[in-house]
Amino acid sequence: MTALALATEREELASSWQGRRVAILIGALAPGSRERVVLDMAERLAEQGAAVDLLIPGASALVERDRSPSISHVDISGRWQRPLPNIARLALSPPRLAAYLRAARPDVALSLSIPPNLALLAARRLAGTGTPVVVRQSNVLRVDGSPVYGAIDRRWRDRLVKRLYPTADAIIAVSNGVADNLHHAVRVEPERIHAIANGILLERIDRLAAAPSPHPWLDDRSRPVVVALGRLVRKKDYPTLLRAFARLRARRPARLIILGEGRKRPAIERLRAELGLDGAVDLPGRVENPFAYLARASLYVLSSTFEGMPSALIEALACGCPAVATDCPSGPSQILDDGRYGRLVPVGDVGALAEAMDAALADPPPRARQNGRAQEFSADRTIDGYLDVLDGVCRACVSSDYSAATARRPLGRGAKPSASR
Repeated sequence: MTALALATEREELASSWQGRRVAILIGALAPGSRERVVLDMAERLAEQGAAVDLLIPGASALVERDRSPSISHVDISGRWQRPLPNIARLALSPPRLAAYLRAARPDVALSLSIPPNLALLAARRLAGTGTPVVVRQSNVLRVDGSPVYGAIDRRWRDRLVKRLYPTADAIIAVSNGVADNLHHAVRVEPERIHAIANGILLERIDRLAAAPSPHPWLDDRSRPVVVALGRLVRKKDYPTLLRAFARLRARRPARLIILGEGRKRPAIERLRAELGLDGAVDLPGRVENPFAYLARASLYVLSSTFEGMPSALIEALACGCPAVATDCPSGPSQILDDGRYGRLVPVGDVGALAEAMDAALADPPPRARQNGRAQEFSADRTIDGYLDVLDGVCRACVSSDYSAATARRPLGRGAKPSASR
């Protein structure tokens, strides 16, 4: 599509939002990359004349600090629920969400990950309003007997996903693999699934990548530094990474920094000691600015057994970092263009991962080339795709006699929904 055609399409889409109300359910309170992209989308909708309600189970410093005055924050948690974990507040939120849907009558509602998706779909059923709902799926689900999806962890919520997702008006899948998985795992028709890749805020990454060096190893150019980024949980398969790194160390004096926190930390630390890597592997925990690490790293490695569309891999490319990843379902092969922008190895293969890491360090790609690939995953493209899906759902509901002019009462900033409003 030409720049002129894209601009014309955006102008037509902008005019369609005038007078509409859009509800966006955000599950996370922390200001992560996804939340920042969502806030940018909310700002664009507000600029185009839409009333936007951000539904959040509690207070969010990001939203309160950065949002436009034209965007409302609706707290969907009760006062007695505030001390509870975020996931618990979401699980208890359907009655308050249903009250909001009955009171505000949004033209469309969007949610962004599995717990919010389930809460919103359950709330719509309780509300009985027929509010059009779009959900975003960010991970793959287990499919028994499947050679691709059969080894994925089974989770308690999968049954609810399979029961409620088919009632959504549209589903946004964060990768082609997630779209395929949804069709097989949930039996949703392909025409209701829209594959839109995760977007990243390129200017923000560039700014944060230029921060001072955050670790002394990154200042020592005599030894390459490998960086991994992600929660210390089973699906990230850090044991395979550590064993592969031990083999790499037999060839070259490299170092490894794993950024993230999680319940597998004790097991990872024990394996690090068993492999004699205490002086070569550092676990700083979760850091606020991983981009300063990625911009200086010699290599980024993703060793996961499954993903959806790993944003960290895209962010590594944006920082110009060479990359190696497992060819897991799903996302890495799409991001790396089947190996063109980084080596892909089988899941759990220690030897192949060690070989790929060594080869990438011996012959790294130009950093400008890596960064150029990341440009294809800009947040602007993602937001364009989301707005197109939301607009399509709104138009489809209007054409099937859903009244976009149903009586609604605007909720003010920080207002609490109730059935009587």
